[in-house]
Amino acid sequence: MSAADTAPSAGETARRLALITGASRGIGAACARALAAEKFDLALLARSADQLEKLSAECRAQGVRTLPLACDVRNAASIQAAVDKVVAAYGKIDVLVNNAGVAHYKRFADLSEADWDDMMSVNLKGAFLMLKAVMPHMVRARSGHVVAVSSIRAFEAIATTAGYSASKFGLNGLHQALAQDVREYGVRVSILCPGGVRTSLRGTSPEEKDPNWLSAGDVARAVVYCVNTPFPGVVTQMNLVSLTA
Repeated sequence: MSAADTAPSAGETARRLALITGASRGIGAACARALAAEKFDLALLARSADQLEKLSAECRAQGVRTLPLACDVRNAASIQAAVDKVVAAYGKIDVLVNNAGVAHYKRFADLSEADWDDMMSVNLKGAFLMLKAVMPHMVRARSGHVVAVSSIRAFEAIATTAGYSASKFGLNGLHQALAQDVREYGVRVSILCPGGVRTSLRGTSPEEKDPNWLSAGDVARAVVYCVNTPFPGVVTQMNLVSLTA
């Protein structure tokens, strides 16, 4: 779809708009469902257009407007085109969930340059490029909230996370610095660091992972908590782990 599915009514224009990257599955899709339940209008970005359409229909059933857009966060032109469409459709971006991510867990000797580049281009550069496209709109509005979906591996590396941890350490540093840079404009920045989550990250199905790990819905509820914290309060960083894992 190239525009929001319905024109906004007077009531709808007062609703908040959340843009979610990596929205087609896992934590991103769970965030879409949770924010739709909170009556957020949604811009859903991912490379999987078919999956986005299905999720979009599901969220519209909750009475919100949705805009599914195929977007590659590794590409600045793709991001800018998507953000331009979002602003043209909704006139604003209230919340950015910087969620798109990939992971290659390998011992250092087995970690290839291609693995490294993939994680850096999606997890870190992709988040940077998205911020570059979205932040001017938030600064101009003197309002907005960015939630970066990071990981406990951003500060607790293990033997197989050299590349992944490096990308998430960088993601945290990027958003921590941004928080200080844009606070004068009323823009808030939250960093969410979940532990093990039952998603298809790393190429295994949720069913194959530890049943005691967090669900994607657990993480999505934490995102909702962050964005619903009344201004001027802000959750700067939340570490979310399972007590039973």
